[in-house]
Amino acid sequence: MNNRNKLAWGLISLIIGILFLLKYLHMFSGTWENWIFDYRNLFILIGGVFAFVGKNKTLGIILMVVGIGLYLDDIILWTKNLSNILWPIILILTGVLLLVSGGITKLFK
Repeated sequence: MNNRNKLAWGLISLIIGILFLLKYLHMFSGTWENWIFDYRNLFILIGGVFAFVGKNKTLGIILMVVGIGLYLDDIILWTKNLSNILWPIILILTGVLLLVSGGITKLFK
């Protein structure tokens, strides 16, 4: 095992150990504890460590994609709720871009 992989596994062990210690000391509220110890986040955490520290960045990216893919049901529900406000947000951003890109400066010249 090379040094970069040792560093990645060491960081993963350290982070998970600290999180479990804090859990057993009751340092998290119920909502945070459920979110932190969700199995889907474990894929994202391990993938993130390997993507940034480990030698095998492909493994890290694959693990993060799997973790995000496991959230797909939640993402679909969130985007359905977002679609109700999508067009007003697009119109507001368009108006802001038009004003900032020179509309206001031409008005006051």
